[in-house]
Amino acid sequence: MNFEPFCIEIEGLTEQQVKSIERKAVTAGAKTEESVEMMSDYSEWRFYGVDYENQVVFYDNIGDYANSRYEKLRLLTLDQLDAHLGLEPEKHPLRDVKLKVLDNEHSEAFQEAVFASGGRWRSGSTEVDSEVGSALYVDYNGEMSASFNLCLTFDKAAGEEVEFTYERQLTYSINKVTPKVEVLGKLYNKEDVEKAIASIPYQGKPT
Repeated sequence: MNFEPFCIEIEGLTEQQVKSIERKAVTAGAKTEESVEMMSDYSEWRFYGVDYENQVVFYDNIGDYANSRYEKLRLLTLDQLDAHLGLEPEKHPLRDVKLKVLDNEHSEAFQEAVFASGGRWRSGSTEVDSEVGSALYVDYNGEMSASFNLCLTFDKAAGEEVEFTYERQLTYSINKVTPKVEVLGKLYNKEDVEKAIASIPYQGKPT
């Protein structure tokens, strides 16, 4: 093992981010003892990392994990992981970027793309907001924020300005409009009314 055993607190991280810890550790030479896919629910665990046996494992208590019978493990943050493992930092196209929003649909599509990549709002939410302002910003960890004042904040904000294009798949349905007629103040299908009238027995002319 060419790196020091470590742990990362995973409370508040998305599944995509936790999986990235595993993927990078394995790339650097660790063995997968407890993969994210193996754990149907890992929400009870607070930490994820590589132990002194070079295995990727979950732990629920930093005392058990960092003060085990071996030695204290290094507690890292997610943005320190690449350097710790000796990996070239990954530059995700939706990280460290800022976008000038064209309209609400443009904003919504960008938000959806960020959420699909494992990002979220700084509040932790992954709900699309239709009215978030004139600019969107995504930091290294995939946390997104917005600004309503483009002139004062955009140029000074960190991140590389990007353009964002997208395509929406058109979905539609065609339904025949059924004619209606009013009977005693209520609307009924014209065809049903005609059938009902036609089914009334003919009584003939009164004598």
